[in-house]
Amino acid sequence: MHTMNVSGNSSVHRHSLEKLEYSEFIAEYLPIFIYLLILGVIGTFGNLHVLVVYSQRYKPSNHRIFILWLATVDLFSCTISIPFEMYDIRYRYTFTASWACKIFRFLNHAASVSSGFLLGLIALERFRKACQPTKSQMTLKQAKIACIVILLISSFLAVPAVVIYGANVSETFHPGILGSDCTSLSKYKVYFRIYSGSLLLFSTTVFVVCIIIYIFVGKVLYRQMQFRKKAQLRRNKLNALSSFSLSAHCSTTKLANLGSMASLDKVEIEDDPSSLNEHSRVNKYHSGNGEPHIQKRKTKINRSRRITLMFLVATSVSYLGYLPNTVFSVIKALDTVTFNGIAMWLGASVFILLRLYFISNITNPIVYSFMDERFREECCIYYRRLKTLVSRIKNNN
Repeated sequence: MHTMNVSGNSSVHRHSLEKLEYSEFIAEYLPIFIYLLILGVIGTFGNLHVLVVYSQRYKPSNHRIFILWLATVDLFSCTISIPFEMYDIRYRYTFTASWACKIFRFLNHAASVSSGFLLGLIALERFRKACQPTKSQMTLKQAKIACIVILLISSFLAVPAVVIYGANVSETFHPGILGSDCTSLSKYKVYFRIYSGSLLLFSTTVFVVCIIIYIFVGKVLYRQMQFRKKAQLRRNKLNALSSFSLSAHCSTTKLANLGSMASLDKVEIEDDPSSLNEHSRVNKYHSGNGEPHIQKRKTKINRSRRITLMFLVATSVSYLGYLPNTVFSVIKALDTVTFNGIAMWLGASVFILLRLYFISNITNPIVYSFMDERFREECCIYYRRLKTLVSRIKNNN
């Protein structure tokens, strides 16, 4: 009889907790649930575009490899991590599946860390192309191996999450009422503190290193731009001379500056691996066909600047989105009372801040759309083909 009473009391308690959980979800957390749903849909749609366009329309290059891996990680976050977070928000008092919590927290951390490492790898590769063009560059095989190594290292760094996280039973925001949530376990509070601090240090270090690298790359691109402007001024002045003097002087000037211009051209990400080598460029200058190639290099330089800025924006968004989560995690690890006070003050918005890092998973395709003209054009080509296909199907029917 005593066992039946205990069981009955437990059932009544859970039923009351579920009612409280649901009422709070509708009153406070439904907007966050919808917010994550929108992020997941947009991110899935955008990253699928990136995977299709870059895999089918771009030639093999390091740039293409890194973008595809990054899009794969982002797609994973949008289709796996975000739905799990939505479930966690819905059942924030009655989440009892401890192993499911451990697995999803591990996958979430692995995806976040690998995304940061990939952005760092992209920055490093652009630095070598811009600032060390005469040294050996990363091959396609090495780029693929680097991405696999990053995935393995990220998975290893996410292993502590399997131990630290679980279905933790603790007091809810309502005094005297206990609930179970997928969060850090109370008995591993010290380890959670160390782990959160390490992740904050890691993300900050990667971001600072990327900024420093892009500063150096930016200086090289700025020197290129200045060089082009001066060359254009020289050409404008030479236009005032006679055709014979102009032809002779141009040939001498271009050949003298060719070595410098060729090294600067290596800044460009290898979107076109079949680009001309330096010897063929010299021959074309001799044959008087230099002007089209000057324009072609100018276009490549402009594209390189846009891609550099594109990755800088993507890195900044990734760090700024990841920062609130890490900072709140550190605060929670150091002083739970302070964290609960901040959470009560911020209300439901604290859950948006804690999951703000998902923004980076959907903004990368948006950044590509705004800053990579070719990506936009290829997307338009696909939709035109799709429209043509739909029209043919309608006509056949």
